Amino acid sequence: MRIDIGSGVYRATRWAITGIVYTFQRLFGREYDLESAIHIGDALLARCHTWRFFKHPCPNRAPITVCGLSFPSPVTIAAFKADIPSLNFWLALGAGGVCVKTMRLHPASGNPRPRVAEISIRNTRCLINALGLPSDGIDTTLQTLKTSPVLSTGRPIGLSIYGESLADYTALTQRIIDAQLPGPHYIELNSSCPNLGHDTNDSTTSLVDIVNAVRALTALPISLKLSPMWSNHTLDILISSLSDCPDIMLNSGNSHYQTLDALGLNTHTLSMPGGGITGTPIFESTLARVKTLSRYQLPIIATGGISTPEQARAVLNAGASLVGIATGVVFDPYCIVRINHHE
Repeated sequence: MRIDIGSGVYRATRWAITGIVYTFQRLFGREYDLESAIHIGDALLARCHTWRFFKHPCPNRAPITVCGLSFPSPVTIAAFKADIPSLNFWLALGAGGVCVKTMRLHPASGNPRPRVAEISIRNTRCLINALGLPSDGIDTTLQTLKTSPVLSTGRPIGLSIYGESLADYTALTQRIIDAQLPGPHYIELNSSCPNLGHDTNDSTTSLVDIVNAVRALTALPISLKLSPMWSNHTLDILISSLSDCPDIMLNSGNSHYQTLDALGLNTHTLSMPGGGITGTPIFESTLARVKTLSRYQLPIIATGGISTPEQARAVLNAGASLVGIATGVVFDPYCIVRINHHE
């Protein structure tokens, strides 16, 4: 009952905030900008994220051990938020771990707004975003995280990084090492980013070289956030080249780049010509990718379109060790509790 009440209150509040924001934007002749509603929601969550009402235990089962990290629940939160109240909220609901929003070497403002929108594909709600990886810079983010209660849970924390060059990735990794964060954590390499507003999968930067450079600096587990646009042949070359690299996890998915034109959306939906699709419409692609990756006998974080116990069970049965969720917790964070109770 408490789960249904909490879920209902969250969804109703989200619907009301979005409706009010859109109404004001329409009255003042502005383009719809979902990010304004997101900021209001974040501010509200910051006031109530520690309430006892929102606390739910992790499953009463043996933890999942991945690369020496112990996850008390298979549910992890994918890298899309860095504010402490949100991270705390999801951990309180029973997430086994969280991955902090992708950090860049220096502060970056991202793309102009509007840069995120809720849309419908095949009558299913989802998001498209072209945020462009806004970041406070890794130094600020790590300092905030280091003094936060997020690390006190003892659950694994992912630190996602994105660079424009090999030198960027080594510098970012060194910053993480120097921060000496307490508690279990791992590094996630964001190797492609559709939310920059264009597809970055044609990058000439060698992911193999990046992984080897990061591994030479640290023994921390490394998660590779793989592009859903890469062919099976490309994946095979990449993963086979890293067969001797210890403590590697494969994150099965990222958002799927689509242009506004291909989706039949108004050009004012985003400030960019396209963005990354997230949510239920990409689930089948995620499941197929997990099945492909399972042949390599490496731990898999299944990320992309998962929000129900049935979807979580499907990717776990297909070979995933963990389930990464982002859009699912935006629409209803109680999907964490439901998966934990029924997984």
